[in-house]
Amino acid sequence: MSGVAYATVRKKADEWRKKIPKKQEELTQTASKKKRIPKELIYEEMDGKPIYYAGYQEVINNNKTLDDITGSSYIQSVIIKRLFKYLLINVEEDGFEVLSSELGLHLKKGSNLAADIAIYRIEQLEGVELTNKYISIPPEVVVESARGSSRSRYES
Repeated sequence: MSGVAYATVRKKADEWRKKIPKKQEELTQTASKKKRIPKELIYEEMDGKPIYYAGYQEVINNNKTLDDITGSSYIQSVIIKRLFKYLLINVEEDGFEVLSSELGLHLKKGSNLAADIAIYRIEQLEGVELTNKYISIPPEVVVESARGSSRSRYES
């Protein structure tokens, strides 16, 4: 590579480096300048990153209400109800506990999910106290209806 070509590449690399935040404080400052998103618009949290309800931007822009984007559709409710009924009849008899109603799952710090249906082996739940908190035991199976979220933004 000639000296001129090397200098050009070096100059471009330096320009790119200047655009990348160097420290966590710079990232935080950049994030704090953005509009804050209310926690009510968070559907789930994975690895400390919020996953927002689909349509959350419409709520922020006052084009929709929170109720407009957080509920299940009629077809989602029917599918979950029928699947839940089937699982109660066919799976619980085989040593499983079938739970529903957006069961809160606390998998680790910063990872809180809600399961439409969660299936546990009965042994997994033996001795677990019934509380009003999320459960920290991962289920054997999770069933989710196709509810909209911004999840795709965080998947790679």
